[in-house]
Amino acid sequence: MENVAILVDGAFFIKRALHIFGKLTPDELASKLCSYSEKHLARDRKGERNKLYRIFFYDCPPLQNKVFHPYHQQQIDMAKSERSIWRLQFHDELRKKRKMALRLGRIDDINVTWRINYDKIKKLCSGRLKWHDLKEEDFSMDVKQKGVDMRIGIDITSLALKKTGYPNCSYFRG
Repeated sequence: MENVAILVDGAFFIKRALHIFGKLTPDELASKLCSYSEKHLARDRKGERNKLYRIFFYDCPPLQNKVFHPYHQQQIDMAKSERSIWRLQFHDELRKKRKMALRLGRIDDINVTWRINYDKIKKLCSGRLKWHDLKEEDFSMDVKQKGVDMRIGIDITSLALKKTGYPNCSYFRG
């Protein structure tokens, strides 16, 4: 029986889970993560089920400051947004789980940018769409995570040096 560490890219996991399962409560998604991680454990060469060493979940706390929304033409308090509140609750639920290590980076809150849906940009450029025809859902905020990839690399190195979770160290990422 071997110890297995499972490393999860949080932003990718949440995005895929929303696509696959639809909207879940923070507790439901935290429970799904644990159950899927348990199912991921394989059997060793002797046929015994491997033992979960730890689930490492890498993410960033949500943006908590005010940003200017280009569609609404006003400041929006991101700390009060539904997404921000959900993400903080999800992190709290993960902290309650056994064998869960929550590794948080940070959000680059200075270089927040907005994107317009690519199909809408093409229509704007071709003249088939006017600026005033854009809708709120055509805009998405683009924020950059800082320190997450570094934490993943440090943990992989540490696990390999300790031979914990190695060679069966799984990493979920798109």
